Formats: sequence, structure tokens, C-alpha cells
Amino acid sequence: KFQFHYGSIKIQQCCCQQQLAIERQTNMLQQTANNGFNGVTMGIGGLSRQIEAKSAADQLATCQLKYDLTDGANRNTQAILAKMDAIEDARKDREIVAKDAEIATLKSQNFIAAAIGQATAPINAQLAQLNKEVDDIKCKQPNTVSVTYPNLVAMNATPYAGYYGNGFGFNGGGFNF
Repeated sequence: KFQFHYGSIKIQQCCCQQQLAIERQTNMLQQTANNGFNGVTMGIGGLSRQIEAKSAADQLATCQLKYDLTDGANRNTQAILAKMDAIEDARKDREIVAKDAEIATLKSQNFIAAAIGQATAPINAQLAQLNKEVDDIKCKQPNTVSVTYPNLVAMNATPYAGYYGNGFGFNGGGFNF
């Protein structure tokens, strides 16, 4: 957070002190001049003091106005900086809320994944056991050969198989062994 107010007050105080010092010197010179002259000089001195008093009052009013303007500018600057800080804080708050939501989502997903893993563990164990049994059955089966000749036909080979005797033939053409 920024502060500009202190420096401007110091400058104003210095300005006012210089003006007062000049006024004092002027008053002292005027008094000296007045003491050296008689009646005419006293009349002129009184007029001069009135002018000086008016000048001092004007200078003081100017100094006060300058202070008021600087103070107002400093307060406005502080208000702007405070608003900028509030905007930045709000942005950070939004980021924190978004990160919290993301963390909650990830925790929820992890919880769901763990629940699914626990629910499917018995099923996976049963599937592994069934796969092992199927593999055992496959190992006990006789080897098979793929036939690439479409003209061979298997027929019932029992003794009463029918007309062709041993039950083998080619394309049903009646050729017996």
C-alpha cells in the first residue's frame, strides 16, 4: 500500500515556514525604518504594516489552500490504491475458490475410483479364476487342424452308416474306400 501524504505535508510546512521567516524579516526592517523617521515616516509605516498584514493573510490563505488541495489529492490517491488492492484481493479470492473446487473434484474422483476398485475386486478375482479354468480346458483339448480343402466332407462312420459303407466320400459322389 502506498503513502504519499507525509512528503507533501513536509513540503507545505517548509513553504509556510519560509514565508513566515520572510514576513518577520520584512517586519523587522520596517520597524527599523519606522524608528528612524518621525511623523511622516510613522504614517507611511502604519500604511505599510497594513499592507504587510494583508499580504501575510493572503499568503497564509494561499498556503492553506495549497495544503487542502494536496491533502485532497493524497486522499484520492489512497482511495484509488485501496480500490486496486481490493480488486487484487478479490482476484486472489476467486483463484483460491477455484483451486479449492479443483481439489474437491480430484478428491471426489479419487474416492469414486477407490470405491469402484473395491466393488470390482471380487468380480475381477472371479474373472481371473474363470479365465484360468478356460485355459485349463483349452490345454486338455486335442489339437485341431484347419482344413483348406472344401471338397472333404465328414460323414457318420458307424457300421450302419448308410449306403456308402465306411462313410467317407468326396463331394457326395459315391466313391468308397
